[in-house]
Amino acid sequence: ILIVWTEICEGQAAYDEALRLLDQAARLPGPEDDDLALRLAVRRAWVLARSGANDAARVAAAACLAELEARECWADLVLANKVLFHGAMSQSRWSDARTFLARAIVCAERAGDLREIGRLRNNMGIVLTQEGDLRAAARECERAAEIMRDIGDQLTLASVEVNIGVIHYKI
Repeated sequence: ILIVWTEICEGQAAYDEALRLLDQAARLPGPEDDDLALRLAVRRAWVLARSGANDAARVAAAACLAELEARECWADLVLANKVLFHGAMSQSRWSDARTFLARAIVCAERAGDLREIGRLRNNMGIVLTQEGDLRAAARECERAAEIMRDIGDQLTLASVEVNIGVIHYKI
């Protein structure tokens, strides 16, 4: 419940409250659950990234990667790679951003999260646009749009279609 509430606070840009909730969740008594501890650490990294603390977020996410991979925690690996992607993107390190997105896409595919795959492909299109590979950017965004159409996510589809329009205008 606290993790879900954290997501709500993060979505409202109430980052201090989100971090407080994660601290509260980490202090709850109960059996040791390493998967949960990792999930809390990755969620903390995400909140830090969203709040602009990219260096702290990168360190927190990178510390979790090996253990998340060993445990095959695909959804949490998606989030950890998104944290690293945001850090690279904020510094215009497009090649690194593309690498983290590609890793996140593989993890989202393993998790079976179509919405996340679509969002990640849209972000890949944005990165490829920044790199100047407009045709590849258009392909990624068109794949994202197809997914969004298939799952009925009209809001994200509209955003993806705007990106497709901008890319085709640049072409």
